[in-house]
Amino acid sequence: MLLGVGWNLLFVAGTALLTTTYRSAERFRAQAVNEFSVFGTQALASLLAGPAIHSLGWHSLNRAALVPLAMFALVLVAWPAQRSRNSRA
Repeated sequence: MLLGVGWNLLFVAGTALLTTTYRSAERFRAQAVNEFSVFGTQALASLLAGPAIHSLGWHSLNRAALVPLAMFALVLVAWPAQRSRNSRA
């Protein structure tokens, strides 16, 4: 339940912030493109989850998830160090 509430709050806040970055004539179109992209990606991921689990299995999917997880971890470690070096320069 908390995951759903958090997702909802992040989605609403992100959509509200997105509309502030466009001119008033473009806001509704930008919001529509954003929501179509988000919900389209969700629908595609939901539809492909079953076949992926069936063909690859949980262990293979978990191993495959380690690659992007490791990349994100490296970015999270390296980014603050890079920002502190840039602020000193």
